[in-house]
Amino acid sequence: RPSKGQVEEHELENHAVYRNWCPVCVEARATGSRHRPRTQQEKDERGPTIHADFFYMSTEEDSVPFLALKSGVSGRLHAVALQSKSPDDYVLKAFARFVEETGHKRVVFMSDNEPALVKLKTMVDEHLKNVEVVHKTCPVGDHAANGSIEVAVREIKRQMRSLRLSLERKLGCKLNDDNVLLSWMASFAAQVINCYRRDASGKTSYEKEFGRKWMRPALEFGELTYMREAVERQNRPKRDWEQRMIEVRYIGHHSRSGSILGLTSD
Repeated sequence: RPSKGQVEEHELENHAVYRNWCPVCVEARATGSRHRPRTQQEKDERGPTIHADFFYMSTEEDSVPFLALKSGVSGRLHAVALQSKSPDDYVLKAFARFVEETGHKRVVFMSDNEPALVKLKTMVDEHLKNVEVVHKTCPVGDHAANGSIEVAVREIKRQMRSLRLSLERKLGCKLNDDNVLLSWMASFAAQVINCYRRDASGKTSYEKEFGRKWMRPALEFGELTYMREAVERQNRPKRDWEQRMIEVRYIGHHSRSGSILGLTSD
């Protein structure tokens, strides 16, 4: 119990600092049950985790939803734009590929209990042939329990805003919210964080995940460049008159092959 002096000092400070012994603080500012940080032993016993959550860049009704993913072991992120929260083949493959790239044979899927997200995780589980999946959820709005992915979403959003502002300044115009480049910006923002941000260990999450540094050429998002078009050549005649390179706007690198991804004017 606090002393009488501590109570008086706290009240004179107008409850500026949260105190769990103060009924006013508890009723006005408490966020739920307290979550004790897990020890390393508890983390090892639980095993590798994959955290997932939906997010939006706007509260407007027609705003595009995004899916954010985070590896609990390395901290590696991924994000993808969605047509809706209903799972489609593209999103399922992207989610499954992210899990497979971790190399873990058993993972714990962590998220809140939003029905659309629970359904998505269940469908991804069915796509994973050689990975054992354990499903765990927490209540929607429980920030302490779901804090890891919420921090990841915050950082992805910040990076997306930086990328958009930088691109608009270089283009000399504002981009409409339905511009196709913005749909690819989320995955690129996550990739930038993975490849260039270092934690206290001095390593990026990409290094932690794959055991090597990111060595691909650095280009700015939306920058005009040239690349060789990936086309199916089987049963097609070879024509040396055809152009070898096409102009594209750079939107990132493929996570597995490292090939440059670009959008054409078409």
